[in-house]
Amino acid sequence: MHHYVPALGGYDIAKVHEFAEKNYYKLGPIYKEDLRALNAPGDFAFWLSDADDIEKVYRSGGKFPIRGGFDSLAVYRKTRPDVYKALGLLILNGKDWHTFRSKIQPVLLQPRVISNYSNSISSIADEMINVIRQSRDEKTLEIADLGPELYRYTLESIAFIALDKRLNCLSDYGTTQRNIVASVKELFHLEATLNESFLWRIIGRPYGKNWKRFMQINDEFTSMVFEFVQEKIKQLASEPVKNPEDDVSVLELFLSRPDCTPEDAVTMTMDMFYAGIDTTAHLILFTLHHLANHSDFQERVYQEIMDLSNGTGHLDSEQLSNLTFLKACIKETSRLTPVVPILMRISQEPIALSGYAIPARSFLILNHYTVHHRPDYFTDPLSFKPDRWARKSREEIKAHLFAVLPFGHGPRMCIGRRIAELETLSLLSKIIYNFKVTAKHTELPLSLKIISYPDNKMTFTFNERQR
Repeated sequence: MHHYVPALGGYDIAKVHEFAEKNYYKLGPIYKEDLRALNAPGDFAFWLSDADDIEKVYRSGGKFPIRGGFDSLAVYRKTRPDVYKALGLLILNGKDWHTFRSKIQPVLLQPRVISNYSNSISSIADEMINVIRQSRDEKTLEIADLGPELYRYTLESIAFIALDKRLNCLSDYGTTQRNIVASVKELFHLEATLNESFLWRIIGRPYGKNWKRFMQINDEFTSMVFEFVQEKIKQLASEPVKNPEDDVSVLELFLSRPDCTPEDAVTMTMDMFYAGIDTTAHLILFTLHHLANHSDFQERVYQEIMDLSNGTGHLDSEQLSNLTFLKACIKETSRLTPVVPILMRISQEPIALSGYAIPARSFLILNHYTVHHRPDYFTDPLSFKPDRWARKSREEIKAHLFAVLPFGHGPRMCIGRRIAELETLSLLSKIIYNFKVTAKHTELPLSLKIISYPDNKMTFTFNERQR
């Protein structure tokens, strides 16, 4: 692990996915790193770059798979037992994790519940289209840095789904809204910075100005969310949910469960903020980059939208689910430039991987980034080829089922998957319906800061389509 020490080691932790790919070709599909000096939950880390091994890890996790991550967030939430009586899905493991997930899963994984938001998310996406029009340079029609604008869209969408509340980050973008969006971006940056630090793990607690600011922003968001939850509780006291089958919101369904507390609702919402704002924004951003650099694929998406919407551009939840080529483009984006290139598990029992006996309490690093780029799994793996995911294509049929898993697999699969898919399909379909999009850059270098971030500002030109 000395390789990761700033200024002394040879690795840049932000480029660890690239080093892992080089190590695959140098060391093979599995190699070991010693973690004992870092006060980590496991003694060793094993990097896995083989889809068979990854499948075995996912299938051997049992009912309560264990993973690491979000360590600084865990420390913060332990300082706030008044609110975070449960630490949340991002942090908990074992039976405590299962208990908390069992409260949320019946709500967030119901297709009917999320599809009820289709019209509302469509309206939010329409507002984002107006933001794009207003943010373009008058002469060049460029937006110099689209990423921060997309954060406004995903924050607005998540807040509405989780809290029944419009924050007005798109249509009425005043000082309050600007501060909220800026704080969200800063929060993610601080979380990544704190997680990259090894020294505090040895000491046992974060410290310094970054930690103080991290706590301050978390306190502010926790207070805001708690206030919104209390408003909803007062509303439900006078207008209770009588039938869960009715068109009711995520928050109403959650608070109507006898095993859910207001504190649980705050934790659920904060988890959705942490897991759903930057990830979905980056998936939209990366997919748009590839479509902007492949005009032929962009036009096929446009024609698909025109056919399904009868030329109107408006798609309901069923029509969105039938955007098969756009969905193939999104999946190919997740393969070529994954938002989450690496996942972790901690082995609970000894396990055999690639012919090696791996002890219990080992970090198992699932190196999806390298698997995605292996030529024995994918033909021409460094090219953007969405047709490889077309039904009955030769490559789709032979593809390893565990080679591309953008939302994970098994009991710890991303619980917000349906929300992310709805947001992504809604906005991308409207962008391609309204604009011909070109990109300033053809390459998309990424850095890993918990999730993938683009190394450069992503500049796009949005030309109005003529119909």
